[in-house]
Amino acid sequence: MKKTILITGASSGLGLALAQRLSTQPDLHLVLPVRNAQRGEQLRAALPHASLSTPLLDLAHLENVRSFDPHVKAPLDAVLFNAGVQSADAVIRTTDDLEQSFAVNHLAHHVLLRALEPLLKADAIVGWTASGTHDPQERMASRFGFTGAHYLEPKALAHGQYASAPDAAQINRDAYATSKGLNVLSARHFAAHEKGKRRYFSYDPGLMAGTGLAREQGAMLNLVWKHVLPLVTKMFKGTSTPQGSAQLLARILLGQHVLPNGAYVDFRGTQNSPHLPSQEAAYTERLIAFSDSYR
Repeated sequence: MKKTILITGASSGLGLALAQRLSTQPDLHLVLPVRNAQRGEQLRAALPHASLSTPLLDLAHLENVRSFDPHVKAPLDAVLFNAGVQSADAVIRTTDDLEQSFAVNHLAHHVLLRALEPLLKADAIVGWTASGTHDPQERMASRFGFTGAHYLEPKALAHGQYASAPDAAQINRDAYATSKGLNVLSARHFAAHEKGKRRYFSYDPGLMAGTGLAREQGAMLNLVWKHVLPLVTKMFKGTSTPQGSAQLLARILLGQHVLPNGAYVDFRGTQNSPHLPSQEAAYTERLIAFSDSYR
């Protein structure tokens, strides 16, 4: 029986490597949302033998997310919320007047999940791409100026109201790390409230220099990120490549590697203890309620 898997952010980096790996599977249809038709054409060229569809979706516009039509003819076996952004030297707000990392990395995916819930199979697997940057004890992340997730009240996060103001670059690092912490919380929340067979997880792919994540970081840093760091970071623990990190992730989405519900796992298969807010359950309930108000 053919499986159907939806992946956001599949046009580059980890998402593309994952789609390439999954495209070798028989009887598998990929739903790869894209921001514009050109990206869809690029994906079809990169995956010439895959069964795939590329519906339009712009995660920076919540109205577009609410009205998203995945054009699927069968229920979804798995979903990976993988798309992510990190702003550089200026705090960027979306058309909904929300801080960009919170809006795209967390909120849009939450709204999308709510929209997709009726389409999920009873035993569907749902994952979020997280990041070690959410953990203040992560030494590799601290080398790049990350101080971990800041679990402020959701309204403050939505408007980028971090204590690091007015340092825009640090606000953006804090916002990115926090959005990844929220991804971990989302997986844990939905797993804790699951009464059926659906499984939820979050995934740390490791530091993957060379991906498109640094596209807003300026020409020089982008050059270093794409061409210098991929050579240097191989020497450091916690670093990977999109192709390397896609291997285990593909097995998880295919149901070949089963995790405890709500697990936070890294690309090596290690189940880690994430950095959590105090009174996690109460905080996450407020986060989910706030996010649901944008449905």
